[in-house]
Amino acid sequence: MRNLQYKLRKFKDILGDCIIECVQQDERLLVHYVQQEQLYEHGLSGKSGGLWGRGVEIWDYAPYAPRTIKNKKRDGQPYDRVTLRKTGAFYRSMFVDVDEDGFSIEASDSKTDKLLKKYGREVLRLSDYNWKQYMMFLRNYRLQPMLKAKMLEGLK
Repeated sequence: MRNLQYKLRKFKDILGDCIIECVQQDERLLVHYVQQEQLYEHGLSGKSGGLWGRGVEIWDYAPYAPRTIKNKKRDGQPYDRVTLRKTGAFYRSMFVDVDEDGFSIEASDSKTDKLLKKYGREVLRLSDYNWKQYMMFLRNYRLQPMLKAKMLEGLK
């Protein structure tokens, strides 16, 4: 019985380490979900809600000023939704911060504090839909193979 308890505790530790490793490996994918699929393509924050849990339109609670719309039209950028991408510096500064309690998407651009104050921290959060997409990807293509390899390694 003690051996089984030890193995279960060990598995829990291994699982936690594997999840952290997977999230670190998937940083570009996670940031892509926020940058492209939520903000740029649809103007959505990670606030719960929206169609199929895809997020809430930022435009609904903090639209662009008329001057910004004019500038976006001039620059050939989308102006019918809030994308938070003018120069791309905010997007390029996004990264994943991982620890044993979980992970968050952060940004280090000089405008980050101003943008988060105006649009809310949810602009750096995965929508429910993208969270579910990532969890399926993580389970099927990252964790299962990694855990299988670790278990086989333990049998040697």
